[in-house]
Amino acid sequence: MVQPVRVGLVGLGQRGLQHLSHLSRIDGARVVALCDPFPENLEESKIGRFVEGFTLDGVRTFTRFADLLAAAAHSLGVDALYFCIPPNRHDGEVIAAVGAGIHVFVEKPVSLYYDEAVGMEAAIREAGVIGTVGFNQRHDHRHEAIHDFLQGKRLVMATAVANGSLESHSVKHTRTEDLGGPGNRVWAASAAWSGTTVVEAGIHQLDTMRYWAGDVSWTRADYVHRDPGDIEDGGDNPYAYSVTFGFESGFLFNLLMARLRKTFWGDGYTGLMWDHGHVKIEITILNQSAQHPSRLNCFGILKERN
Repeated sequence: MVQPVRVGLVGLGQRGLQHLSHLSRIDGARVVALCDPFPENLEESKIGRFVEGFTLDGVRTFTRFADLLAAAAHSLGVDALYFCIPPNRHDGEVIAAVGAGIHVFVEKPVSLYYDEAVGMEAAIREAGVIGTVGFNQRHDHRHEAIHDFLQGKRLVMATAVANGSLESHSVKHTRTEDLGGPGNRVWAASAAWSGTTVVEAGIHQLDTMRYWAGDVSWTRADYVHRDPGDIEDGGDNPYAYSVTFGFESGFLFNLLMARLRKTFWGDGYTGLMWDHGHVKIEITILNQSAQHPSRLNCFGILKERN
């Protein structure tokens, strides 16, 4: 009989709860440990509001990662760990986990610092464990279909537009202000915590382009910085971004992003051109909020012209 994979989660904010919800429905996985610095995030009653039918039966909880890792080395069997924490909060946990022979899933961005990210990758390779990052877009079946469609074509240029709200998360799970962070209800609004919207969110569009077009050789970025009078509770990420990525193949990718306050609607599209045609993907999103409780996510029809 095949034994289920024993999984622990580090970080029970919005993304951690989403992963917990999915893991709880996978027959081949068993959640055995949860870790979060805020005790209220580990309460069964709180988790149950976001993960239907969840109980703490057979699950150990920790407020310190060091205690979880120590238990994993003795009485607690952990095969894999999910790290769902803000990129500026990493402090060697991933390297310690893989050093103990534990496989890891690390939410993007894995870090705000190049040397730290490279150190994680080197540690994973040296330990010989499985390590992956939360780049879910390249596993979307529609993006996989585009990848297959583009084989044999010379890619020339792409433009991705992504407009959204600076304060798009409806629930605050982390008292960031207690950790020296923003009082804003979402850490992704803070440049110091997120590394700016391009790093925190635009990394998805960039990874998709790398999936379709290969590796990047140079970049150029321009930002429209937020007026000091328009910053509330540490939500200081710029209004808008224009970033160009030059790829080793000569392919150009233009990423245009905007994050506005007091708006709960977003839209965007991606236009991808090769030497004899183009594809356009259109997206419209109505974000969840007290004023707008519904959510609409439309993945547009591909438009090809040869």
